Amino acid sequence: MPPRRSASEMTGNSENAKPSPLQMIKEARKSKKMAIEEYLQSSREAMESSLENESKIQELRENLQPLEERNVDHQRRMMMNDVAILILRKEAADLKDIQARVEELKKKLLYTAKKTLKDEMHGMLRKSSLRNDMLLQTKIEAG
Repeated sequence: MPPRRSASEMTGNSENAKPSPLQMIKEARKSKKMAIEEYLQSSREAMESSLENESKIQELRENLQPLEERNVDHQRRMMMNDVAILILRKEAADLKDIQARVEELKKKLLYTAKKTLKDEMHGMLRKSSLRNDMLLQTKIEAG
């Protein structure tokens, strides 16, 4: 079976055939109508996308607010921790100074106690020696 041929091929004007002005107007209206429909469709899609994006943005803003509040709380706690650390470091330094002073006072007290004990012992020995001398002298005088 031979292939089908269009009407323009049968008349032999296939390549040289020019569309009629009415056909050109119909084609132009058809393409204009399709372009408008495509534009409207893309506008609708863009508007829907914009609404979806706006909805997502609003949702993200709502989700962001608690995070911002938590961040502020976290920063406040971090600053409080930093202050506490500084205070503890100061107290630790003060304690070291106090401990050094206590050790110094212990040494002085021990030295003073030893010296006092030594002085008392010498005093007692002198008294004892004086007593012995007096006893010896009274024995000599009596004797």
